[in-house]
Amino acid sequence: MAAFTASQLSINNGKNSAVINSDEAPEQVQYGDFLVVGDFAPAQINRTYVNTDNLHVIELVKPWRNSNQLNQPAIVIPTTVNFKDTVNALKDANTLINDNMQAMQDWQTKEGQVTFSNLDGTQTAVKTLKQMELEFNALLARFGGNLPTDPVDPEEPTDPVDPEEPTNEQFTFKDQFTWG
Repeated sequence: MAAFTASQLSINNGKNSAVINSDEAPEQVQYGDFLVVGDFAPAQINRTYVNTDNLHVIELVKPWRNSNQLNQPAIVIPTTVNFKDTVNALKDANTLINDNMQAMQDWQTKEGQVTFSNLDGTQTAVKTLKQMELEFNALLARFGGNLPTDPVDPEEPTDPVDPEEPTNEQFTFKDQFTWG
């Protein structure tokens, strides 16, 4: 399957610029793809651009070694460069999932912390879901089931039960959020 098709393209022997005369825009054409004109061997593409005449141009890596071509149909064949990048990304994702499958299961079912492995070899420790739930429930029980809603000004902390009593808590509480 071609990445791009031009109904009219012109290129001269010894030149590396193929001008698209039929107004197709080569947006999907990339470095490393191959231009094919007629029965000639594919030529590697360097880049595309718009020239001073406002025509799209496909620039080749090396000068065109074949005869002059005027308003000939042409196609661009994509290379495997993008496919290789995609395959590598999929392999990395597969490795990441496989290396962290047990940690993910432990994160969902156990208390404490789990450690996830990153592609670069580093590790990240995180609290498990059950641990976060336990800590939340303990915090909720500590404050009589009232959910923290508004941050407190750190300069003037107050106790949620007795506003006259200073405290080091991070939140104030509103009675409309009662859990239980």
